[in-house]
Amino acid sequence: MVTQQELQNLIQRFIRNIEDLQSIVKKDYLTVNSDLEEQANNASEQEYNRLIEIYTSENDDISALLDKSQEVGLEKYLLLKVMRYRNLANWICNVIEIWEQQMYLLYSEIKQDGRKFNNFNQLVKEIENLGLQISGMIEYHNLENKRLLVNVIKHSEGTSEEKLRNECPKYFDNSTELFGDMDNLKTYKTSLGEVALNITEEDFDETCFQIIDFWKAIL
Repeated sequence: MVTQQELQNLIQRFIRNIEDLQSIVKKDYLTVNSDLEEQANNASEQEYNRLIEIYTSENDDISALLDKSQEVGLEKYLLLKVMRYRNLANWICNVIEIWEQQMYLLYSEIKQDGRKFNNFNQLVKEIENLGLQISGMIEYHNLENKRLLVNVIKHSEGTSEEKLRNECPKYFDNSTELFGDMDNLKTYKTSLGEVALNITEEDFDETCFQIIDFWKAIL
């Protein structure tokens, strides 16, 4: 049977793992494609330079070359925007999946029976049977909402989406001053094919902090 000190050491390790991940991801991974406008402008300029080299005043309209190069820049911008969104979505999913595995490690260290579980809710129930009443914690509720978000990222529309709309409608608000009220998930019917959910780097940070708060509440 694991001692109280060993359990505390394990949870402290969980916290450090999340803190280290958050720091590295923000420094080295979420900065990828952060300069969308600059890369798009470069692509547009390169296309213009390519076209101007084969330009002939007799056959080509210079304004058409400008239009074509701007189209290339816009396509580059939209592609990079989707890629940046997918990268952020992936890291939100990743850190929640790490927390879920930490929960299994917690059970395994306490019980040490080698048991496997078919779903996360069953795991939580067994952890509570060991004396840790976690399902009533606000910290757990916050992470349950993040698990709903992860399911929507992975599977798009469905039961998790309906629950998340009730719990956290902000993720579906893509409104702008120019276009007014918008719900990109309803429009595109995909959570990864387009920039569908209203997620930001702050949501990644919030997820990390909520995991850390959860483990600190158990200590």
